[in-house]
Amino acid sequence: MKDNQFELDVEIQTFPDDIRELVEKLVSDEGMTRMKARAKLVNTGPVCLPFMEKLLRSENRLLRWETAKVIEEIADVASIPLFIMLLEDYDDDIRWIASEGLIRVGKRSIRPVLEKLISNGDSFFLKVGAHHVLKSLSHDRERERLAPLLHALQNYGELGDVVQIEASRILEDLDNIINMQDHNENEDDNKSDG
Repeated sequence: MKDNQFELDVEIQTFPDDIRELVEKLVSDEGMTRMKARAKLVNTGPVCLPFMEKLLRSENRLLRWETAKVIEEIADVASIPLFIMLLEDYDDDIRWIASEGLIRVGKRSIRPVLEKLISNGDSFFLKVGAHHVLKSLSHDRERERLAPLLHALQNYGELGDVVQIEASRILEDLDNIINMQDHNENEDDNKSDG
């Protein structure tokens, strides 16, 4: 099988010229060229996300990895659906980038992660990524409420609908979790002021 890591396998002719030129550099055999192109794409901000979404359909692992890194570094709320999709990617590096991207976006990622668990809680890869995201985005007090879900996610062979049931329970209680987090941040702010 021919190694096509430095070739584009996605149609980009409809991309704006500046985006297209940078995308072409994402598959350069020069690492520094790829890094500079990625940085310039990140600087375009969320406007480039629809184009990045198209690149994620590529079979080219290098292109998909570079694209995932662009999306992670932009870390905009609009990137959440892309990260959620990538949590089930076949490549573990790309799944890790997706989970880290959701963490960078912050608490606004929790609801979409829970909703995805409810709709597809049997996915092994989704469980692994969701566990990392939810544990990273929660404080100690919140983890007490999340404990049954985190346990179910960590026990990948969990039988039945435990993940979906626990994700549903947490989703219903999400407003309380967010309020608790806001309260904790206010306490931390008051401690640092005093």
